[in-house]
Amino acid sequence: MPLFTHVLRTMLRNAIIFAHNLLIFPVLIVLVGAPVSAAIPLAVPGFLLVVLNLLWMMLILGLVCARYRDLTQVLQNLLQVLFYVTPIMWQPKTLPEGASRYLFDLNPFYHLMTIVREPLLGQEPAALSWGVALVMSALGWIFAIWFFDR
Repeated sequence: MPLFTHVLRTMLRNAIIFAHNLLIFPVLIVLVGAPVSAAIPLAVPGFLLVVLNLLWMMLILGLVCARYRDLTQVLQNLLQVLFYVTPIMWQPKTLPEGASRYLFDLNPFYHLMTIVREPLLGQEPAALSWGVALVMSALGWIFAIWFFDR
């Protein structure tokens, strides 16, 4: 069985869980009375781009963590720090302007999250976020294919 099958299986399982969680979104829109925006369909290509990025990350990290077993705990701690640095549970506008803007622009996970979250909130994501996600996907896949072939 090809190794990439394990990556696809994990991604498909998590995408199904995400789809189940997304079912509540239309219910919340109706309950809250939020206006339906024309930007909402932009979440679909954003989600597909996030999946493309996550696939190459899973491929590389799966291979590295299989070789170096202690790296799993390091990555778990690093992801927790990235969770708090990336505005997932808080809005970016709560921070003062200035240096905080660089915190977002240099954080690739912010851009990945923005291209899905902003359309669902009725706003169009910035072109910078789309560009970062596209470039990250292209470079990530080039590196993943090179790394996987070694």
